[in-house]
Amino acid sequence: PYEIQTVGVDDYPNITLEAVVYPNPTQHFIQLKISNYIIPDNGLKARLYDANGKLLEIYTVSDLLTQFDLSKHSSATYQLRLMDGKRLLKTFKVVKMK
Repeated sequence: PYEIQTVGVDDYPNITLEAVVYPNPTQHFIQLKISNYIIPDNGLKARLYDANGKLLEIYTVSDLLTQFDLSKHSSATYQLRLMDGKRLLKTFKVVKMK
């Protein structure tokens, strides 16, 4: 299963971004659910970083509900940063467990 938390300061309180784990518990997938935000035509970017700050993957988010496959990553703590261009919208702490 994954433990997911929002971290950092909420610079955009009018934007509601929610991370949802489905199914719970899981060992493979997380889903990002977005509400109260219009996704631009070119989409948003979700960047996955390891605990050392190394960029592991960049995902394109073009729907209000997006699934990410983390099965190839080992059990660890990650950050998932949701970006609109160069603007950081939210950062999620993702803990992948066996």
